[in-house]
Amino acid sequence: SGGDVAVVGGLHVTRAEFDQRVKAAEQDYRQRMGTALPPALGPVLRRQVLESLIRRDLLILEAKRRGMQASVEEAEAEVKKDPFFHPNGVFDQARFDAIRQQQPAAYASAIEQMRVNLAARKLSEQLAAQHGPEDAALKSQVARRLRRASVDALVLRRGEFSAGFEEPRESDVLAAWRAHPQDYRLPERLTLSVIALSPSGSSAAEAAAVDARADSALAALRKGATTFDALGERLGGVHSGIEFSRESQPPWWQGDPRSTDALYALKPGGVLSSALPSRQGLLLVRVDQHRPAEVAPFRDVARQIRAQLRAQARSASEDRKMRALYASLRDSLKGTAVHVRWAVVDTATLDPGAPTEAQVDGFYRAHLADYSFFDSRAGKVAERPLAEVRDDVVARWRHERRLDMARASADGLRQAWSQGRRDPALERAARVRELGPLLPGAPIDSTVAGRVLADTVAVRGARLGTGVIRAGTGVVVYQTWGPTPGFQPPYEQVRRRLALRLAEREAGEAEAGARALYHAHPESFALGRTLHYSRIVVPPPDILTVPLSRAEVERWHRDHLDQYSAPEVVTASHILFAPADNTPAADARARARADSVLKRLDAGEDFATLARQVTDDEATRDAGGDLGSFGRGAMLPAFENAAFALKVGETSRVVKSEVGYHIIHVRDHLPPMIPPLAQVYANVSSDAARAKADTIAHQRADSLLRVLHTPAQARAFARRNGFMAAPYTRTIGEPTAQREMQGYLFGLDQLKPGQFYPGTVELKGQGWMVSWADSVSAPVAPSWDQARPAALQRWNASAADRALDAKLAELDSLVRAGWSIDSLGAGFGGLTHIGPAGPGMALPGIGGTGALDSLVFGAGGATPLARGKWSGWLRTQSGAARVRVDDRQEPGADQIAAELEKSRRLDVERGLEGTFVDLKKRYPVRILDDKLRQVPLPPLPPS
Repeated sequence: SGGDVAVVGGLHVTRAEFDQRVKAAEQDYRQRMGTALPPALGPVLRRQVLESLIRRDLLILEAKRRGMQASVEEAEAEVKKDPFFHPNGVFDQARFDAIRQQQPAAYASAIEQMRVNLAARKLSEQLAAQHGPEDAALKSQVARRLRRASVDALVLRRGEFSAGFEEPRESDVLAAWRAHPQDYRLPERLTLSVIALSPSGSSAAEAAAVDARADSALAALRKGATTFDALGERLGGVHSGIEFSRESQPPWWQGDPRSTDALYALKPGGVLSSALPSRQGLLLVRVDQHRPAEVAPFRDVARQIRAQLRAQARSASEDRKMRALYASLRDSLKGTAVHVRWAVVDTATLDPGAPTEAQVDGFYRAHLADYSFFDSRAGKVAERPLAEVRDDVVARWRHERRLDMARASADGLRQAWSQGRRDPALERAARVRELGPLLPGAPIDSTVAGRVLADTVAVRGARLGTGVIRAGTGVVVYQTWGPTPGFQPPYEQVRRRLALRLAEREAGEAEAGARALYHAHPESFALGRTLHYSRIVVPPPDILTVPLSRAEVERWHRDHLDQYSAPEVVTASHILFAPADNTPAADARARARADSVLKRLDAGEDFATLARQVTDDEATRDAGGDLGSFGRGAMLPAFENAAFALKVGETSRVVKSEVGYHIIHVRDHLPPMIPPLAQVYANVSSDAARAKADTIAHQRADSLLRVLHTPAQARAFARRNGFMAAPYTRTIGEPTAQREMQGYLFGLDQLKPGQFYPGTVELKGQGWMVSWADSVSAPVAPSWDQARPAALQRWNASAADRALDAKLAELDSLVRAGWSIDSLGAGFGGLTHIGPAGPGMALPGIGGTGALDSLVFGAGGATPLARGKWSGWLRTQSGAARVRVDDRQEPGADQIAAELEKSRRLDVERGLEGTFVDLKKRYPVRILDDKLRQVPLPPLPPS
């Protein structure tokens, strides 16, 4: 398209020149990178090209103002360098003379333009010389920056330590590993590589073709005509590094026990003699590594053991404190206790039998809405026939019947107890238990029913009576009787109350300690400099007043189809087998349970029934594992991938996720649905009008920013036009939780008083902002309320520091006793390896960049650590570490030269930034292209 892209002073950047420069920049990128420019980088490249043209015109204007000129001879010499005059790589004087004589006006114009450009170039070179770095100093900096080193470190993070309990000693951690090897035993396991052969369609012919390809490939491998890796290259690639064991298999695995035995019988490098089925087709499988069952190395489980010992120590410490608190509060804990009689009627133990056909039909008709769907092709609501959903109807009928039976049994017990009677038959079936005296609020037992009942008794207090409550998969009937005034509760009954009192006491102690820190040095909590700024918000117009054509609505609909479409949805149930803890043994037990239940399902047992009996998912137990309907992104990735790969009525193999092992049964699978525009026209037109209103507000705010030059002018405009110039304050550098506002706030922090923020910013739901800085005030000592969060953090950190100091002293004593730092590192999961890396490296989790630069590279004139030697403890705000330098590499001359040129250009560019800011004030710049105006220039790399 024609027209101008920008105006610089009185000069115009034309669309034609801009497009030509963009095309050249894209070609240059392709030549340098060997690939086309990614679409995401397109706007940034275009904005950078425009900035280069703007800067060229600014230099032209400034050179003219300064009276800088180039001679005609200089211009002619430059024109002669044009490739047009060098057809064979040699200057052609005849061609040059012909152009000069035959097109004198064009030639004179070109020479004049070249004189202007050369004057601008002279100014650019002059400015670059002013802002360029001193070569010797820059070369020294570059050489230091290019040095590389590899480092090992024993890193201790302060956040892992607490002064609330005694930290486990290193000998305790090692002893626990040696004393309980069975808890850390790894199963016999394999590492596999596979080649996947997938059919291109679902027909029998496609499946047969895949079978034939698998047979042919295996035959070629047996004859030695090819290798597994070469075969993989031809068939779509080899997937390597797949971990496999009898206890933990990939989710796509569909092999039977015989296939698993065959895999374990292979030696490393062996290929399974037959292809295995998978969800996507067939697999050719090679065993790369076979590792026997063994106890996990100490390094691999040391952190897990340390966490367990810390938990035990923390629990023991808390118990000691609470028992001491119990002794001091003993008399004040007395109260009126009650006896509790209770029973659980569990629906999972009740068998309602099979429903009659009449009952199935009646239930189906009563719940017909649950089995209805919108048929988009027929344009009406349709029902799934009973034959198709009969299994689900029967499962739901049985579930509701169990609930009815449980309610009836529970109601019988409640009536008997409330009338002072006992019903031995009902009580035997419900396993009645009695407790007491029990202080209200005391725990009853760790089951779901026990926890719910304890909460109920706590709410009722010492009030007597009977009641019924739902809990988990059953119904709880309870009676409180036999009040006991003045009851002295045992420690176990008031443990929860004591824990709350202890937490309150420790919070009070932390508060007092933090206050003491604050009052000793309030200035150390001073806030940073404060920015006082203002902004005007330009709101979007009412969408009812926005003109909108049908073509605009249709375009919006095409561009945003996903917003008006029904997503792909799966309706599924699952059975969860969750490991009891994080140990390999618990994981193996959960997997074994899953495998056992899968065999029962394969033998024909009912999925919902088994889910109610064995699932570890309390939330879905009563519903037979029913998860309802869900779309993509709602479940854990491994679970979601398996569920969406299943067909309706199909049950998965065992699927592992972050929470355990699942068996998934899909009951329905609805594909995505895209409704026609006519059905959603009202919504689409409303959204399109809202977007257009936002664009109008954006354009108005941009126009306002271009005409406002001072805060006083902005406030006067606001008063005249009914806008509010609202004042705000912020601490400079203070982070924000609103990620989308981080760039805006960082930009505000860079403003000087009186400066406007360089661009408009959207305030979601309100409009577009024009912002400016009013003033900056110096740091001030905060009040206690302002300093409280930082003071509490500092107090808690000091407690962690004391625990860390004790651990460092212990480790030092072990080193003096002959332990190596490598062996100590095993107790913390192994040493941390860093590098090869240059200056600026940091210790993971604790930082320490400056100390590392001094120690590893000799920054600041320090003597660097000798290779292979361990440092003392490096302390940072976040922890401590000992460091060993494994290797150092000095940069080569060519590497230094290349980096030197790059650094020189960047230093000049940084120096020129301020110059161009000043030039833009002298020669106003207007970017006319709305899209380019919204693209910010990427910041230069830090110095």
